[in-house]
Amino acid sequence: MPRVYWVALGLGIAMGTAPAVADCTKEVTEAVKLQSATKIFRKETNMITQNGPAKMTIEVVAPDRMRQVVTLLTNPKPVESILIGGKAWSNGGGAWKKLDAEATGQLFTFFQSITGPRQNDVGTFRCLGVEPVKGRQLRAYMGIEDTSKPTAGKDTRPKNEAERIIYVDPKTGLLAGTIYARKGMRDKPIYAETYTYPTSVDIAEPKIN
Repeated sequence: MPRVYWVALGLGIAMGTAPAVADCTKEVTEAVKLQSATKIFRKETNMITQNGPAKMTIEVVAPDRMRQVVTLLTNPKPVESILIGGKAWSNGGGAWKKLDAEATGQLFTFFQSITGPRQNDVGTFRCLGVEPVKGRQLRAYMGIEDTSKPTAGKDTRPKNEAERIIYVDPKTGLLAGTIYARKGMRDKPIYAETYTYPTSVDIAEPKIN
């Protein structure tokens, strides 16, 4: 059974908190808080996974419905998963199958990670101003990596070369997207999320033959 629902959790790109420098963390926190209260949203993600480039689309309808579609570049046949309450199903391109308790629990944990309160651990951000993004004028914020914590002996931790940029729609105050990209390469991000907020999304229990 394909286990790709929570692939975005294992990117290995960590951003922490740091002392305030042109601190705009409050604005990002408010955008995250506002999104957490949103009943319906869609998140489209392009990322590099251990299995190669992938695209993931997630649709959420509060309080307990989610549809996820993951497509790998190496295997264009999508894997679709649906979660409704305490039940979940998956379709790898053939027939729908009900997931067992373990897989359902993992999918539900992933659902909670993208819908639950997150404003207390967003990290620290500095303002970049308004930037043009795909024809839209969005407020941009750069994550500040934590270098304040002392380490015993020589610090051998690999340096994080990726910049985290969060975009917020100034008209709605909602999150518009997130990218991780190497410095000077924002047009070629390692990881990119785009958020949209449709007025309705139908997520229903699939038919199993």
